[in-house]
Amino acid sequence: MELNGVRIEAFSSHHLDAMRGLPNVSFILLDEADFFPPRQQQDARDVSERYIGKSNPYIIMVSLPIAPIRLFQNIEQEPENICIYKRLFFILMLLIRYTQEKKYKKQSNHLHLKENII
Repeated sequence: MELNGVRIEAFSSHHLDAMRGLPNVSFILLDEADFFPPRQQQDARDVSERYIGKSNPYIIMVSLPIAPIRLFQNIEQEPENICIYKRLFFILMLLIRYTQEKKYKKQSNHLHLKENII
């Protein structure tokens, strides 16, 4: 697909070979990457990170963590001095948790108020 002179392509985690050797890659999005099968997680990371030396793209990984010892936990445990990613997902997870807790407390207070009125 081309939009305003920008070519947009999508690749399945099962067929990452098609993503190799592309010219002028400027943005890579790995969506729900923690849900890829473990071998495909490493392949997706390898293919994406190899473009850093070629065209220095933005690499964005978005996912809810699915289980321990997966892609996101591996990145989380990398020492700060060697990790190439800005790990913003922790902040987002804390924000989501805070928002859910706040919403739950509001609903609980509302239910408590209804019970006292009745």
